[in-house]
Order: sequence, then C-alpha cells, then structure tokens
Amino acid sequence: MNARIMECVPKAYLGRAIAVWTAISLLLQAVLSIGLGRLMDQTSANLGFASLVIVMALGLSLAVYSNRKERLSKHINL
Repeated sequence: MNARIMECVPKAYLGRAIAVWTAISLLLQAVLSIGLGRLMDQTSANLGFASLVIVMALGLSLAVYSNRKERLSKHINL
C-alpha cells in the first residue's frame, strides 16, 4: 500500500499521507483484533481462525486483482 501511495501522492505530501495511512491502519488493527478476540472468547477458536482465513483470502484476492489490472493496463497502453 505504501508503494501505491508513493505513486499517487506528490512528494510534498508524501510524509503526511503515509502518516495518515499508518494511523488508520493501526486503529483498524487495534479495533479488529479486540473484536476478533471477543468473538473467539464467545464462540470458539475455530471460528476466529476461520475469520482470519477469510480476511487473508480477501486481501490476497484484492492484491492479485489489483496487480493483474495494473499489468493489463500497462500492456494495453504499450
């Protein structure tokens, strides 16, 4: 994600943009890890790990789709 930010944001705003992105990321991690921990406490560890697998699979799918789309657009523009 940081590489994508570096591509899109002007150098004058790069530090601020990365700082904001890092703050958002840390906030999401804190909130979601507490939520997932409570889910695992109330149900079972298996459900928590299944949730992690789903989130990781979604992230991997988005990364692959994004890279594929970028490679196709570069190939077409040649």
